[in-house]
Amino acid sequence: MSVLRFTLVLLFAVMTYAQTTPPAGGVRITMERRGTGMDLSVQQYKLILEGDGSVLFEGKSLVRGIAIHKYWIKPTTVRQLGDKFEAIGYFDFQKNLGSCEDAAAVVTSVTTAGKSNEVTDWGCGTNPALNQLEDEIDRVSNSKVWIKGRTRLSLHWPRN
Repeated sequence: MSVLRFTLVLLFAVMTYAQTTPPAGGVRITMERRGTGMDLSVQQYKLILEGDGSVLFEGKSLVRGIAIHKYWIKPTTVRQLGDKFEAIGYFDFQKNLGSCEDAAAVVTSVTTAGKSNEVTDWGCGTNPALNQLEDEIDRVSNSKVWIKGRTRLSLHWPRN
């Protein structure tokens, strides 16, 4: 039982450290896709992208990788993504976008160059530029590996 406790304490420490330390490389981008009380059929997960290229994926519901996974992408990719937030005026957005609170929500936050903002997008399509950026976060982080699972090469067909 002590190994389980140690693992849980270590996991909690890593998650706390990831959320409280200043962003490495000057940029931290987070995105969390959430369901609501009305619709829990949405894939739920959280991504944290750091300026040093580290990515933390936390699968919560209806994804293949229900756990915490850490992997790496190019640091320049994360910085370029941070620049796109600046380009669409993200730091001037209101905290809540949209009024359909029964829809799934996407919560994004960005910290870069001493500025930060967190926005909850209620899935009403009120800001197409932000919706495209949310999809871009999924694309550059390659989160589909943990959402849909890895592609398998089956040499013995059919397989049950």
